[in-house]
Amino acid sequence: MVDKAFLVDMTDLKELCGELKNYSLSVKPERLTITRHDGNKGLNDISFMFPIVADLAFLSAFHEKPECGLHACLHVYTGYQVRRSLHLEENGQVVRDSVGDWENFWSPLETLLIREYEATLKL
Repeated sequence: MVDKAFLVDMTDLKELCGELKNYSLSVKPERLTITRHDGNKGLNDISFMFPIVADLAFLSAFHEKPECGLHACLHVYTGYQVRRSLHLEENGQVVRDSVGDWENFWSPLETLLIREYEATLKL
């Protein structure tokens, strides 16, 4: 099976996540953490960590921010969930749903990444 992965520059990803309004990034030299905020005092925020796989900062003479040139690989197999949401079932039991968390986190982000990718193909 062939699946798509996204190699994304941190500067571009920050712009895209700004469009989503409820997503934020935390960038370290070796990893990227993306959080999808639920707007309810953070009780059901969902966060995934992804590896930084390339540092191309040397290609640019001027670095505006420390994360310039860093690239992360975004894919279901490279993401590691670091914050889980809680769900209340009909029987009153509180549970976690890792698959549901991934789908809620990934769908809006993937839609934006695909849109950006398709826009570059038209150039």
